[in-house]
Amino acid sequence: MTPSATHRVPLEIPIPDAGGTLAIERAWPAPNGALVVEGTDTVGRCRAGSIDAEGIATVTPHRHDTRLPGLSSTRGILLVHRLGKRAVLRDDEAGRYVKVTRPGKAARIHQATRPLAGALSSAGFETADESLDASGDLIHARAVAGSLIARLDPDAWGLALAAFERSWGSFATKAVHAPRTSSPTTPPPTHTAADEASILAAWLDKLRAFDPLRLSAATTRLFVERVERSCQELTADARRAGVLAHRDLHDGQLLFDPDSRRLAVLDLDTAALTEPELDLANLLAHLDFAAFTGSISRPMRDQAHAMIERLQLAVGGDPERFACYRTTAEHRIACVWAFR
Repeated sequence: MTPSATHRVPLEIPIPDAGGTLAIERAWPAPNGALVVEGTDTVGRCRAGSIDAEGIATVTPHRHDTRLPGLSSTRGILLVHRLGKRAVLRDDEAGRYVKVTRPGKAARIHQATRPLAGALSSAGFETADESLDASGDLIHARAVAGSLIARLDPDAWGLALAAFERSWGSFATKAVHAPRTSSPTTPPPTHTAADEASILAAWLDKLRAFDPLRLSAATTRLFVERVERSCQELTADARRAGVLAHRDLHDGQLLFDPDSRRLAVLDLDTAALTEPELDLANLLAHLDFAAFTGSISRPMRDQAHAMIERLQLAVGGDPERFACYRTTAEHRIACVWAFR
């Protein structure tokens, strides 16, 4: 394997057992200088694989993962496969999606997401009704109508923003806190500013260790200084992490149905109790990145900015904390996408 001259994550790797290649779409740093990759094989199927520190690539058989034993027996079209972590399949016949986790992990995820699902639904958002498979490693979710908001035309985009502003305002002003211990649901975990800074610091370590962009020493030093300053500012004035949040809210988690004018929020697996500024700051940082990559237009981004500013004012968000979380999200996005 010969890496690109400007990027250490290759565009494709060979599939020795079946011939052809795997076109890499996503990559994640792994221990000891390795990479975990996901892509599409020559017949259009989602496949996972890895590349070790010496550049030797391995592509796993389609729908096979020793750490996800439920994958091989689950019906549907494989859409996502992060090796050893999780997989997502679409079962068109049943009109649902299936998440495959490591054995025993699905129940914990399912229980922890229920408080957020209930709060979002009561505020007017659509969420995917989920059920837990008896095996303990599968979560079934009904398909939700709509398209990803970044794929909407400008008119539908405006309607989607209005739906988000209306429902999020209702959700946020309720200041949802952890359920009482007598609740049948499992309380979401607490995610503090220190936790957020720790995640960013871990990504920075991965970026420095692997150097996917082959950055110059001066550029690396400047970026490291900015990230370290972001972490310091985020933790210097940390507030109580007591508000229920999505914690990974971005444009890829929002579906809008122009017919019903309902907005759906997806993937509640990261639900946590945190500071109220985190979710909207994360969303805005991702929308800025979407505009940078051309997924949405600049006018669409400007509309989103104005909407989020109004929400921040309406729910009494702290501008300085919002700015800290937004900068942290921007730096994390830069680290993650350096491997894409």
